Amino acid sequence: MQCQNCSAPLPDQASFCNVCGTSQAAVVLCPQCGASLKPGQKYCIQCGAEASATRATTGNGDQKAVPPAPARGRSNRLPMLIGLVALLIIVAGAAGTLLLLKQRDESQRAVAQAVVVEQWQAAQSALTAGDPEKALGLIADIRLRDANFEPTAVKSLRITACTSLAQVAEGAADVSAAQGWWDCVLEEDPASSAGRRGSQAAQDYLVGQAAWNAQNYADAIAAWQPIYVAQPDYADLKTKLYDAHIAHGDALCAQQNLQDGQAQFAAARTIDLNRPEADVHLTSCQPTPTPTPTPFPGPHLAVVANTTVLRVRAGPGPGYLVLGRLEANTTVTITGRTEDAAWVAIGVDASRRGWVSTEFLTSSDPFTAAPVQAAPPLLKSVQVAQALQDFSPEQGYRSWYYLISESAGSLKFKQMPWDGGSWWRWCCDARYDPRMRISDNGMYPSRAHDVAREWVSPYEGSLRISGRAYKDSRGGNGVNLRIVHKETTVWQVDLNGSDTTGTRFDVSINAQPGDVIYFIANARNDDRDDNTVFEPLIELQHADGADQSPSDMWADKPTLPTPTPTSRPAAALCFEPRVRHYEEHKGCCAEVAGLVYNLQGKQFGPRGALVRIEGPPATNRYVREFGVDAGGGYSITALTVDTYTIWLKGTNIRSPKFEVKYPDWAKIRILVDFYQVACR
Repeated sequence: MQCQNCSAPLPDQASFCNVCGTSQAAVVLCPQCGASLKPGQKYCIQCGAEASATRATTGNGDQKAVPPAPARGRSNRLPMLIGLVALLIIVAGAAGTLLLLKQRDESQRAVAQAVVVEQWQAAQSALTAGDPEKALGLIADIRLRDANFEPTAVKSLRITACTSLAQVAEGAADVSAAQGWWDCVLEEDPASSAGRRGSQAAQDYLVGQAAWNAQNYADAIAAWQPIYVAQPDYADLKTKLYDAHIAHGDALCAQQNLQDGQAQFAAARTIDLNRPEADVHLTSCQPTPTPTPTPFPGPHLAVVANTTVLRVRAGPGPGYLVLGRLEANTTVTITGRTEDAAWVAIGVDASRRGWVSTEFLTSSDPFTAAPVQAAPPLLKSVQVAQALQDFSPEQGYRSWYYLISESAGSLKFKQMPWDGGSWWRWCCDARYDPRMRISDNGMYPSRAHDVAREWVSPYEGSLRISGRAYKDSRGGNGVNLRIVHKETTVWQVDLNGSDTTGTRFDVSINAQPGDVIYFIANARNDDRDDNTVFEPLIELQHADGADQSPSDMWADKPTLPTPTPTSRPAAALCFEPRVRHYEEHKGCCAEVAGLVYNLQGKQFGPRGALVRIEGPPATNRYVREFGVDAGGGYSITALTVDTYTIWLKGTNIRSPKFEVKYPDWAKIRILVDFYQVACR
């Protein structure tokens, strides 16, 4: 409802106006238009009707009859005059009301401002009195009442209060709460260095706590250590970091990592000298005393057992060169051992010494009674196999086997029987070409079956396989050659029927003991004139090994006797090296090349002839053998300009060693020929 006098809004059932104080008696309504009439009003200012026979309404809207005023005489202008007077009265009342409302608003604002000022003073007093939480509550109320009140001062007070609460939480080791208060500081001032440091420290502390709960002590230490260095008294970090070092040390000692475990206990001791745990745990983290072995009363002997043939190596492990082999029941003298006694150093005689695995020995004395002996270094590079040099009449000698395939292209093989003379050959079966063979000078497949040299690696490490492959004579349609490692082809080539120069190969593989490598010759469906020289050289390499000369291999022999030749052995061929001349070479490197001549002065290639070259004793020493082709020619490339020694070698082939020097860097190609001479 509205006030009958000033039209101010009033609650229903109001008896008086709280603005102008007018009594709110029953409201009189115009009988014609229904407008409200003031007490004593005779005419309606809206329509001019007489106020007689009007209706009265209570404050709640109920109407009641109002007796009409007695009629009086009036002129026609009287209603208009009365309406004008009433209008003036209304306008004056409204102006008074607006004035009163304005005065009331100003009074309310003054009261509100006084409250904000009073709260601000109370907030400052609370912070001074050491009650920052109360100060923060008052600041929150101030910002709700007046967001523009002293913004800089309010912001500064809130930062101070949050900083104080963060520090209190850190002191109480309530780091989660401390992180929340530091975030409060950063809300007010994102650039606050103290806020960033405090929030980061809290975050790192909680990361370390999570690692501690997961028993990941190394990560807990890594998270806590930087905080401790910057703030040694931070929360309960001194105690926690000490305990983390102790727990980490215990775990390392349990793994027999004694040195690192002891370092953890020492680190704990530097944190708190008054706590005894570090010293106690350090005392318990000590190596178990090793009982002193009883010295051997005499030579300690062992016998080869559990194998038919035992490899003897240059050191304790499969990465070392195989020097020789021992047969079952061979007696050896043990001279040393590894720390774990898994390998022992043995001697058979003055020329046969090395290392063997104790898995294949039996002894009446414990192997731990031998003195511990340091292992020799692994070699950076050492030759471990050479197909032609290692050829023998024994399957498995120096890990070589001689095979025939079930069908052309198949990787299913069986061993070839020894056919006497100077080659391996599948024989005694009309289904196979009698020319098929593997010899000391070649491999001859048939159109239906491949032949293969198989080498079973006894080594662990990187194997470099290099060499040359070429047709022994012209004819036929050529051969397909490939190298297969664990049934994966790592190199292959097709040689045409007249390719007596051939091609070189150089591949590297990572091998484990027992890995099988095949060197396969396929006839390409025509086995005419297919004898092919396929001469792989295998080197064991260790990138971090020592660059020194290998130990001498034993002068062992195949267990099977070499068959007696049916004909007289071939006479020895002797040659003399001679320098033809030096000439300019436009390639990248120095080169040695030349020809072999017979007694008649004609070029020829002695069967199995190789040119051996050895470089100076320096890093990456160059040691290679190059074949002589059927026309007597040879070529050696990829050399640096230095001093080398070359000579001609092979079955029944002899020549003196010849020193090659390059006196002029402009002429780095030297031609050295070998002339046959009478043997002395």
